[in-house]
Amino acid sequence: MVTSVSSTARVNPPATERKPDSRRRSQHLVGEMRDRVKAGRTRQVKELETIYDQTRERFDAVFKKPRTPEADAVG
Repeated sequence: MVTSVSSTARVNPPATERKPDSRRRSQHLVGEMRDRVKAGRTRQVKELETIYDQTRERFDAVFKKPRTPEADAVG
C-alpha cells in the first residue's frame, strides 16, 4: 500500500530568493574578511576586490552574451 505525502514547504525557492547579486555577495565576503582579520582598506583588500570584479566581468562575458543559432540548435 502506498500513502501519499503532502508538504507545504518549498523545495526550491525562486531564483530571486536564492542568489544574491554577485556584487553584493562579493562586498559581503570582503566585509566579512575585514571583520575577521581586523583589516581596513589595505592593499590586500583592494586586490581581493579587484579579483572579484575581474571574475564577475569574465563570467558576464561568457555567460551573459547572446546565444548563437548554432548553440540554440544544440540545446
